[in-house]
Amino acid sequence: MTMTMTAEMEQLKAAHRATWAAGDYAAVADAFVLDVGATAVAHAAIEPGTAVLDVAAGSGNAAIPAALAGARVTGLDLVPDLLAAGAERARRAGVEIDWVEGDAEALPFPGERFDTVLSVLGVQFAPRHELTASELVRVTRPGGTIVLACWTPSGFIGQLFKTMSPHLPKPPAGASAPPLWGDKDHVRALLAGTGVEACVRDAHGALPRRIPGRVRRLHGRPLRPGAQGARPARRSGPLGGAASRARRAVRARERERRGLPRPLGVPAHAGTQAELRMRSRELVIDAAHVGLPEIAHGGYVAGILTAALGVDSSRVRLRRPVPSGRLLRVERPDAGGVELHDGADLLADGVEADVLLHVPDAVDPGEALAAARRFPGMAHHPFPGCLCCGPEHPRGLRVFPGPVSGRGIVAAHWVPPGRHAADGGALPPELVCAALDCPQLWALMVHAPATTSDRVVTTVLETRLERPVTAGEPHVVIGWPIGRDGRRWLAGAAIFGPDGALCAAGRQTAAVVGGWGVPLGRDHWETPPVAAA
Repeated sequence: MTMTMTAEMEQLKAAHRATWAAGDYAAVADAFVLDVGATAVAHAAIEPGTAVLDVAAGSGNAAIPAALAGARVTGLDLVPDLLAAGAERARRAGVEIDWVEGDAEALPFPGERFDTVLSVLGVQFAPRHELTASELVRVTRPGGTIVLACWTPSGFIGQLFKTMSPHLPKPPAGASAPPLWGDKDHVRALLAGTGVEACVRDAHGALPRRIPGRVRRLHGRPLRPGAQGARPARRSGPLGGAASRARRAVRARERERRGLPRPLGVPAHAGTQAELRMRSRELVIDAAHVGLPEIAHGGYVAGILTAALGVDSSRVRLRRPVPSGRLLRVERPDAGGVELHDGADLLADGVEADVLLHVPDAVDPGEALAAARRFPGMAHHPFPGCLCCGPEHPRGLRVFPGPVSGRGIVAAHWVPPGRHAADGGALPPELVCAALDCPQLWALMVHAPATTSDRVVTTVLETRLERPVTAGEPHVVIGWPIGRDGRRWLAGAAIFGPDGALCAAGRQTAAVVGGWGVPLGRDHWETPPVAAA
């Protein structure tokens, strides 16, 4: 298909270049769409050696996870500044990507060049949809895969476009609205007659509660995310505290209705006011709940703080290794946070947080069971006494995630041991969080370059509890790599119940450390860790 480039269309593309180069797009992408790229890569089932094209690649949110999966990746974008940002991020991630300046409506590649073509919130901004669709199909080999992630007309961004459009210049003839790429009928019409079988599916997420300051203030007034997305922030008035208490009471009632676990140390009848009054409690994490030797399991610690908050969705920062066998103190410095102390040392802290996470499709129980049989830690485990995944732990959770054939994820078939159940048969939140932790690290260990000498420790765990995880019932646990940003590795995990419904999901940030920690490269799994100082 060919179309003539009019002067108006040239002006529109020039405006696009200037707009995308004007701000710190990488910061915006990190806050809002980092997981979407990894999710697209997971859906594409990219394998090592696959030839991949990421169209409108931006700063590499899909290109870099694809390269980490072993693919030969080309990233194309209209904006040189974004290509430079993507190249720098790829360098920090330790992967090679071929960055090419180009237009999605005229891809500078021969036909049938790529096994997989990706675009994450990118090609929809190319104005002539028919031409763009034909180009995507042209460069994809027969039997290949095209995976696109696009804003939908009915979502927050789609409605934002709808609200803004009457106040913007009229687009040139032949240009279509970007959110139409999220309309199933529109996509099927674009691909009609191309020989491509279209599979269109909706995915939903929420804006993160804590948006980085440099993103919040890109357009002047700070933004505060709400049920309908981001809105201008207002200063708290005299009813601000009352409104906050009312929201907490609603959350407490919702927890009761859904049968979610209550906070540690709070009687079942105490309710929200008791949660707010609980200012301090002491605890000892014994040797049965370690990850690394003599260090408490990070997911278990995150679960303790999540339970102390009395919330379903949290962000916990692990500031220092948490020692086992010592008298520690959980404190509530205010109603919105919780801290873990060892004497005067702050070990970890947590807050309620809306966790934005795009969860890949689950595998069926049979696939999960087959993957668990391929669990590499059964033969070579750097920490075999780990609470979650240690095969030598006599009372562990026994979550053994192995690689899933044809997909860039790990999975385990998991029946939570009955000895860990609380009242009603559900696992307490500290064990649910622990079960999410190790599959994320194994997803990195399985898919990171085999020769990398990186050792990591978990520094941030974000968790969302959806439904109870019931002991004695079969569950499926999956983990997937999200990518690398400098000295940080990111990964996600999810637990699905017997009926396939999502029970819990989480994301972790793991920092590269020197001399100790979890080894990521396969060539280093058998190297014994150096104990933390």
